[in-house]
Amino acid sequence: MVMILAGIGGFFYADSSLKPVEKIINTAKNIEENNLNERIKVKSQDELGRLASTLNQMISRLEKAFEQQKQFTADVSHDLRTPFSVIQAESSLSLKKDRSIEEYKKSLESILEETSYMSEIIDKLLFLARSDNKTQFYNFTKTNLRSLLEEVIKKVSPLYHNKGLTLQVEKLEKLNILADKDKLKEAIINILDNSLKYTDKGKVTISSVKISNFAKYP
Repeated sequence: MVMILAGIGGFFYADSSLKPVEKIINTAKNIEENNLNERIKVKSQDELGRLASTLNQMISRLEKAFEQQKQFTADVSHDLRTPFSVIQAESSLSLKKDRSIEEYKKSLESILEETSYMSEIIDKLLFLARSDNKTQFYNFTKTNLRSLLEEVIKKVSPLYHNKGLTLQVEKLEKLNILADKDKLKEAIINILDNSLKYTDKGKVTISSVKISNFAKYP
């Protein structure tokens, strides 16, 4: 009889002691992006209480991060909406009726100014993305450096022409290298973009040569 009572008592004790665990599990399961204000309500001061407190702190950090992300997205959307609206308006007005060359020129200058502003915003976003991304993954494949450089040159040449600069292409050796094509392309574009920004007049020369077992560019 004593054993039976002890067993029943142990069962109820175990059942009551597991309830906080169930509460933690159920609350954690129900927490999603749209209800990150939920918290685990366990008031005990034992290990379960400390676990609940730690999880609540983690949820608070997640909530703060999501709020910052939402605010950041809203700010960027607002910053980009204005130049897009200006470009749309200028393009629409230019197409509605015939205009003088001077009026077309002013519209294009306005569009160019807004696209430059948008480009600055995108550059900042890319910088932030790279700063946050602590782990970079590379996909190394056999890459033809000459073809890659020709592709980049075709892309950036109009930008140099618009600024009155010459992008002079010298010898491009046909070199096959092992590289992450996308990241290498991005790096070359960044180099040429910086050359464009900090060169007021004259020319920028690009070439590729093989030095021992290495390829050198631009």
